[in-house]
Amino acid sequence: MQRDATTRSAVLQFVSATSMRLKTAEHFDLKSCLSGSRLTAARLNDQRPTWDLPAQCVLGASLVALPEPLRFVRLTLRACALGPLGLEPLLAVARRQFVGTGLKRIDVSMNPALGDTGMAILAAALPQTLRSLAISGCAVGDNGICALVGKLPDGLRHLDCSLNRAVSVSGWGAVGNGLRRLPKLESLVLKGCQMGDGSVAALANHLPVPTALASIDLEANDLGLSGARSLAAILSHCVSLRQLYVGQNFGMGVAGGRTLEEAVRRCPWAADFDLQAAHETDEDAMEEMMGAAQQMAPVLANLGAENLQSIANIMAAMVPGLLNSGVLPAAAAANLQ
Repeated sequence: MQRDATTRSAVLQFVSATSMRLKTAEHFDLKSCLSGSRLTAARLNDQRPTWDLPAQCVLGASLVALPEPLRFVRLTLRACALGPLGLEPLLAVARRQFVGTGLKRIDVSMNPALGDTGMAILAAALPQTLRSLAISGCAVGDNGICALVGKLPDGLRHLDCSLNRAVSVSGWGAVGNGLRRLPKLESLVLKGCQMGDGSVAALANHLPVPTALASIDLEANDLGLSGARSLAAILSHCVSLRQLYVGQNFGMGVAGGRTLEEAVRRCPWAADFDLQAAHETDEDAMEEMMGAAQQMAPVLANLGAENLQSIANIMAAMVPGLLNSGVLPAAAAANLQ
């Protein structure tokens, strides 16, 4: 009973404090609202009953308690341990247009419990006024990404789907196809999604549209030379594109970087283009790395087979062609063939 009374008191405190804080605010940040209260994001997302209310309804209750529509333009629920049940009451408020007609930015990033179910809930509540959406690190798969892209408002300008590694080639193809409905999209961020060459090719088939697309971030996506060629083939058709980030795609190698550089040089707007390639293409930098590897060779030779194998795998991934350089001990090179 004491615990229930304490929880009830904490809920009342949270609702009251949040209502007062949001009455004239333009930005609702859940973490900020939780600070100073005895509630936590994990408790609010708990599915067990709390004071005759499901705990996940507390957030919605704190918004509904206001006597007039909110006026915030940003909704930030980043890294708040939210799952689908914790997200739904907040978005139900948005669906009723309780926040008015000015909501422009939603960030639900780093809530991996959301998954595909959470994305379906989010998709159903997206306002037409939305200009920026971030779902980075939400464990989204094909079903979730397809549900979302089908509901994105045509005025969207920024989309961040980074760190969602469960989306397949067909899912990224659906994202590419969905771009046709977003003529004002300017920025597409897909960092660290482990897309691979096939997914990038599926996406690249649709990249000439939308015409407003100015920046694409594909860092750390396991791209190889084939992926670089897929991107190079469409650069001249992306008339608004001025930034392409493909860093930390070590499989592209020197050849992939040069393929993209040559494609950029053929574009009329090459002077204004910002290309961040997968690695340094400067031969001096490559020689410096090789020199460091040579200095490590005596140390590697004295390590056990298991440790040697692990280090050799890492080095081979970082420097394509290292196996043929003669730097690694023969035993490690033979095991990697």
